[in-house]
Amino acid sequence: MPKKLDLTDNLEQYIINHSESLTSVQNEIIQYNISLGDQKRLQISISQAQFLQTIVKISNIKKILEIGSFTG
Repeated sequence: MPKKLDLTDNLEQYIINHSESLTSVQNEIIQYNISLGDQKRLQISISQAQFLQTIVKISNIKKILEIGSFTG
């Protein structure tokens, strides 16, 4: 079994299309991060964030400790 999952364009688009829409606050954070230039590489992709959000919801997780949240 591979240790790495290659994220193809089709898979990324599927994740985006089948995830909840971003909130206005999330969109604002994304736009701010884009304005940071090279530092924006520290931010995970939108599809990664949506995938993590989906895992949290289907797992019925109630508490999360997130360390290193960059700007959001």
